[in-house]
Amino acid sequence: YQNLDLEGARVAADRFLRLNPQSEHADYAMYMRGLASYNLDVGLASRYLGIDPTDRDPGEQRQAFQDFSQLLNRYPDSQYAADARQRMIAIRNRMAELELHAARYYVRRQAYVAANNRARYVVENYPESPATEEALILMAEPYRALDLDGAARDAIRLLAVNHPDSEAF
Repeated sequence: YQNLDLEGARVAADRFLRLNPQSEHADYAMYMRGLASYNLDVGLASRYLGIDPTDRDPGEQRQAFQDFSQLLNRYPDSQYAADARQRMIAIRNRMAELELHAARYYVRRQAYVAANNRARYVVENYPESPATEEALILMAEPYRALDLDGAARDAIRLLAVNHPDSEAF
């Protein structure tokens, strides 16, 4: 991991866990596996290449989320649990932002039903994400374009209740 061989770090963690399933350091191996997966998409791409990770396929992020989730399920009191929880929150926020990125694309293409579905997915599946504010705004716009004024008003009401200080108002 320290040599930035992230795939190698995941393989080493898997091998350690397979050969030493009852080790007192199994939580560390699981944490390192999650950390390697997390950084495969996020760390190097955004740090060195200036690539926004929310524009990319979240495959490795999903794997990292599963790795951290497995760590928390097996070792909830591990010294790595707090960091794993924070990284899981960051992954969920990135996943929500990825859905918003797709919704914005669909709005630009005037594919309003698809845009609304993506925005609604964010509201329903990532309700505590910072992206929900924009998702509610993006829900109202396609509803208006489709002449569904009642649904647009409902989205705006939800925005007002959950984000009363939104710049959208």
